Amino acid sequence: MKTAVDTLKQLVSGQWVIDVDGTVDHTIQANHDIPETFAQWPGFTAPHTLEGRAGNDEVIGGAGNDTLRGGGGDPARYGTFGDGNDHLHGKGGDDILVGGTGNDWLDGGSGNDRIDGGAGTDTASYVSATDGVSVSLDLKDWQETGFGKDRLVSIENLEGSTFNDRLTGSVEDNTIIGLAGNDSINGKQGADRMIGGTGDDTYIVDNVGDTVVEATGEGFDTVQTNLASYTLGANVEELVYSGTSNFMGIGNELNNRLFGYDGADKLDGKAGADKMYGGFGNDTYVVDSTGDVVTEFADEGMDRVLSSVSYTLGGNVENLSLASSAALSGTGNVLANSIVGNAGANLLDGKFGADTLTGGAGADTFAFSTALGSGNVDRITDFVALDDTIQLDGTMFTGLAGGALVAAAFKDLSTSAVDGDDRILYDRTTGRLSYDTDGSGSGAAVQFAVLDNKAVITAADFVVTGTGTGGTGGGTGLNVVAGATAGNDTLTGTSGNDLLNGAAGVDTLTGLAGNDTYVVDNTGDIVTEAASAGTDTVQTSLTSYTLGANVENLTYTGTSAFIGTGNGLANTLTGGSGADKLSGGLGADTLIGGAGNDTYTVDISSDVVVEVANAGTDGVLTNVSYTLSANVENLTLTTSAAINGTGNGLANTIVGNGGANVLDGRAGADTLTGGAGNDTFVFRFGATVGDKVLDFTGAGVTVGDSLAFYGFGTGATLAQVGTSDSYTIKADAAHGGMSETFQLVGVTNLDLLSGSGHNDLMLFA
Repeated sequence: MKTAVDTLKQLVSGQWVIDVDGTVDHTIQANHDIPETFAQWPGFTAPHTLEGRAGNDEVIGGAGNDTLRGGGGDPARYGTFGDGNDHLHGKGGDDILVGGTGNDWLDGGSGNDRIDGGAGTDTASYVSATDGVSVSLDLKDWQETGFGKDRLVSIENLEGSTFNDRLTGSVEDNTIIGLAGNDSINGKQGADRMIGGTGDDTYIVDNVGDTVVEATGEGFDTVQTNLASYTLGANVEELVYSGTSNFMGIGNELNNRLFGYDGADKLDGKAGADKMYGGFGNDTYVVDSTGDVVTEFADEGMDRVLSSVSYTLGGNVENLSLASSAALSGTGNVLANSIVGNAGANLLDGKFGADTLTGGAGADTFAFSTALGSGNVDRITDFVALDDTIQLDGTMFTGLAGGALVAAAFKDLSTSAVDGDDRILYDRTTGRLSYDTDGSGSGAAVQFAVLDNKAVITAADFVVTGTGTGGTGGGTGLNVVAGATAGNDTLTGTSGNDLLNGAAGVDTLTGLAGNDTYVVDNTGDIVTEAASAGTDTVQTSLTSYTLGANVENLTYTGTSAFIGTGNGLANTLTGGSGADKLSGGLGADTLIGGAGNDTYTVDISSDVVVEVANAGTDGVLTNVSYTLSANVENLTLTTSAAINGTGNGLANTIVGNGGANVLDGRAGADTLTGGAGNDTFVFRFGATVGDKVLDFTGAGVTVGDSLAFYGFGTGATLAQVGTSDSYTIKADAAHGGMSETFQLVGVTNLDLLSGSGHNDLMLFA
């Protein structure tokens, strides 16, 4: 018995031939009734390939694993009643594809196709589509896919095109394959297997049994989930929480971006240089790399970093705990921080604010390196004399010689009276530590710390660092490289994490290795960094600044309108309270405007814009297809490319360019302007009321702008409101019959019909 593949096909002449083993053609008369099964032809066994021509064919497979290909007739029917795993291919006509009891694969091609998988676990494929498709297994009626209007019956799995697809599953356990393109895959309720393929894919995960599959180098991929806990699988870069409860988000070995939301979230990027955004709530961040970046805004809760590396708190994060038992440093910010060490020898520096410092076990150093004042008094909870050390920065504690504090400069007020040599004064009854700036007595002293346990201490418990101009602070933490003169200073850091501030004058600042911070206050200041020499930050009060080579982050510290520009790296740019303009340049940048009416320039799809609610009216300028992130109001498309713009839940203003744009405001009363080009304006069920288009040019012309309606059903009706430029779209009965009104400014002659020859209106289920 033969087992090779035999092919039944129709020639252009009308003759049917059987290609046996791909070598010998046996001719059948054109009007021959083909037997119902190949079993009636001696010597023929499964699998078989049956191929029609341009006529209205009915091609039916048998019990084997058959491949059925139509010839493009309209209508055509391809089916199988056997139990094989069959492949059914439609062509350009309106086809009916019916699988059998096996696990069948069905591709209707273009046209309006009915695709019925029958029994078994069947897959509907759109691999032959010439553009992106939008397909849902959850819809049981006819649906507009972008490659014809299809009806899917008894289909469990879905395969997209090689373009940008939107693929949706059902309540069953689906397998959904995106192939190439930037795909959005939503498995819905079942335990789904989602495979994005190449491109920047987005996965909606709502079941703990969902599986996301990505291979190495297949794009920048995102998981959006409402689960209470989720760990990114291999080769997925971004995790976004879409729920409202407390969330635990865990990354993988890549450089991840993790986003929490309103709850008390815990974000752990794992290996890689990760960016973590907790949002509102009392969030906890696990930091295990010096390249990790934590972003928080003001009044977003009481947040904590748990770090296994030396770490300096970023803005708006209150607390820091050091993990492991390594000798690490922990550094605060301008807030009242709580910093807790580990079992190792830690260096803790609260910086500004009234901080609480707990060293834990180990010989710890408590550093004081910022200007003294009533709002900058730190509490040390567990100081151990002759074990722990208090480190004083000589640029703040002037008049003290560098190195170990000389005995004459220290006074325990419980033992004797103050004399003219005393600078560091200690009241053991209260634990109060003060600095006497001129040695004239306790009346001139400024408190800088309090020891909770009122330990018995001496001058031997102190060390003075950073004395003289251009000196460098000691210790293993953030080294304060001083140069506080009015002249032109040259400051060079160490291999550690340095803070370089040249003060007034035109300064040259070189950080060397480590995660360095530069304070730039003069347009002539020069910042020099080498490649791969840490994650570095410029803090500037200038109204405009462009990052130099090899510097990753830029933070504005002033109060005016700021223009901040990145470089070729993946930058984080942070504005202030003014109307800032932030442009990251090349690289996957994070742009944070803060308060004020901010403008963001987005030039790659992986740029992230971060805004909080009620922080001004903000806009994005972009030369790529873009969807507005939360709390950003306006979007303008630049260049003349055919790119798309999508809004969010706000009342957006979206402006197209000279190309053929698709503008979709989503929820909110949106204002859309297409610009030149044949544009498509999208209106969605439940999100159309109040929308208006300012420059619709499709009315009364053969080729022009178009309106696309989603979710209203194919039986929806469109009516003009009197003789005005307002129109009402009414959903069909299957979609609730709800009416929504929108405005086409100045247009009173809209073609209210849809279908062939009517360009204005497109109705989608």
